[in-house]
Formats: sequence, C-alpha cells, structure tokens
Amino acid sequence: MDINGRWRATEVADERNCEEGINTYRRNISVMHRDGGVTFSWPGATVNGLKLGCVVGGWGSEREDGGVSFSEGGVTIADDGLSMGGNASWDWEGTDPDTGLPISCSGSSRLTLER
Repeated sequence: MDINGRWRATEVADERNCEEGINTYRRNISVMHRDGGVTFSWPGATVNGLKLGCVVGGWGSEREDGGVSFSEGGVTIADDGLSMGGNASWDWEGTDPDTGLPISCSGSSRLTLER
C-alpha cells in the first residue's frame, strides 16, 4: 500500500498536565515510506517510524512553545489507504520565559490523518 504523499492531520492533545486542557491542532503532513521506514514531517518536526503491515509505530520530536516535545506512538492504516488513526504519548521540556527555570509536562494525543 502506497502511503507516500501529503496528508491532512488532526491531533487532539490532552494537555491538562500542562494546565492547558484539551487542544486540537490541524496541519498538513508529508509522509515518506521506503524500505519499511516511514518519516512524517511538517514545519519544525520530524517523526520517524517503522511500518509493520498496516501499523506504523514511531518516535520523534517537535519544537514548540519555546521547548521541545518528544513523542512515541502509532497509527493504523485503513484498508482503503485513505486514512490513518492512532494514539501517541509525549513529554514536553522547555524554559519558563519569566524565571528562566526548566519546565516540563506530559500528555497524550489522538491522531487522525486523511488524504
């Protein structure tokens, strides 16, 4: 199944540990699949993974809000190859802009990708 190309992605992130509640992010993602390896990329982020059958498991990082999120999770590809869905967990590390001290939080996300 060919999953290369552009995908529209929605992430619903549970950021309550960050005192931000539930947030929804939408972005366009480029997917490159070759020799079992898969790379998901968008401005400021790259997630690398492995495709095993119809499941892609991955890990990566994204620069955001003055820090970096480190994530791990996976998505399952629909039988028709037109959508993917799954979950990820993440940890965010940054610097408090007021105090200069390290700050961090963690959470989880529900992921949906469509062609």
